[in-house]
This record gives sequence, structure tokens and C-alpha cells, in this order.
Amino acid sequence: SALASRLRELATSHRAAQAEVARLEAAIKHKNGRLRTLNDNYERRLRVADTTIATHRAELVRLQDQVSTPNWDLQKASQRVQAVTSQRDQAKAAHIVTQDRVSAARDNIARLEKRISQVEKSQKTRQDLESALATLQQEKDALAVKRDELLGQLGERFVETGGGGVSSSPAAPEAGAPSDDGESSSGESSSTRVFDSDAAGSVSTSPELNRAKNEFGMPSGPLSDTELAALQPTTVLRSEWIPGYRDHRSFRGHDIVPWSAQDIRQISIVEMDADLLFHR
Repeated sequence: SALASRLRELATSHRAAQAEVARLEAAIKHKNGRLRTLNDNYERRLRVADTTIATHRAELVRLQDQVSTPNWDLQKASQRVQAVTSQRDQAKAAHIVTQDRVSAARDNIARLEKRISQVEKSQKTRQDLESALATLQQEKDALAVKRDELLGQLGERFVETGGGGVSSSPAAPEAGAPSDDGESSSGESSSTRVFDSDAAGSVSTSPELNRAKNEFGMPSGPLSDTELAALQPTTVLRSEWIPGYRDHRSFRGHDIVPWSAQDIRQISIVEMDADLLFHR
């Protein structure tokens, strides 16, 4: 009975051990199935992760390519900007040089215009002077013709009044008198008749000479050397016997002109041209 109980206990413990083994085997199977499931899940997730990693890697490569392309473009753009900046600096320097040249050219043009205006003014003044000189020359020629006519008429009158005793030829100015065609500022050649009143007064002592005087109060015949030597020098104001002298400002000579009867050379009336008698 003890053995039987012992055997029953052993059988019971063996069944219990088998049940525990079966439970453990079932638990192991369950664990193995779960492990397989987890493994499958992990493998699937790993494959998905690998796929994602590959996709991201390809995207990263593409992005790197895209980034490298803008970098290259940026470098090219930077080089272009540097080139454009250099060209702008060169253009600015050239513009400054051009402005300097333009300023110098404007200064030269202004100087040339000023010089041209001065030349034009001088040419205009010269043309005006030439025109005035031609006009004065014409007036002088006309006055010379008129003077010759008046001298001819005066000589004829002297011949008629003096009975042919007075020479009708016009008296020329003394050879030593300087001539200057451009003497008068107004340009008119003024002809002057000078009467030697002192000579007329000195020869009036004799009745014959008093009777021989013409209508102008002058002796009709030539004076002798003794009578000429006895005549006193006479000073005549230039403004008194030169017509228009008060208006002539170009004369620089003396206001008093001394002359004597000896200078007349036995001519009672002398026709003298102011342009030939005086000079500056």
C-alpha cells in the first residue's frame, strides 16, 4: 500500500509534470509564434525603413545636386557681378576722363569764341575804318576839287581887280611841313584862308600901296625883300583860323602857330590844308 501510494504520488506528479511540460511547450509555441510575428513585423518595418532610407537618400542626392547647381550658378553670378562692377568702375573712370576732356574742350571753345569775337570786332572796326577812310578820301578829293575851283575863281577875281598884277596860281604848303592823311578825327579836310593883316598894315604907309589894294584889303602886287623883312611875325590861334578846330580832339600840337610874312613867300593869300599843315 505504501508502494501503491508511492506510485500514485509518482504518477500524479508525473501527470503534473507532463501537464507543466505541455503548458510550457504551449507557452513556448505561443512565444515562438509571437516572436515570429514580431520578427515578421520587424522585418517588414526594416524593409519599409530601408525603402524609406533609400528614397530619402535618393532625394538627398537630388537635393544635393539641386543645391550644388545653385551654388555653381551663384558662383557664376558672383563672377558676373564682379565683372560688371569692374566694367562699371572702368566706365566711371572713362566718364570722368570724358568729362574732363569735355570741360577742356568747352574752355577751348569759349576761348576760341572769344578770340573769334575779338577778331570779328577788329575786322568790323577795320572795315568801318576802311569805309570811313574811303569816305574821308572821297570828301578830301571833293574838297580838293572845290578848293581848286575856288582858287581858280579867286585868281580870276584877283586878275580882274588887280589888273593882272597878282599871280593866280595856288600856293602850295611849305616843303618842310609834314603830311598826315588820317589827322582829323571827324575826317573832313578843312581848307583855311589866312590873311596877313599885319603885312597889310605895314605896307599901308605909302599912298601908292594904299591905292593899289584890292577889294579884300590886301596889296595887289608882290612885296619886296625889304618890305618882307620889315614885317613883324604874327601869332594866330589855331582855333581862330581852322574851321571846326574846337571840335577836333585828335590834334596834339600847340594852340599857337607862329608864322611871319617871310613864310608866305610873297603870297598874300595862302590856301593851306589842315591835314597837310599839322600832324599829331
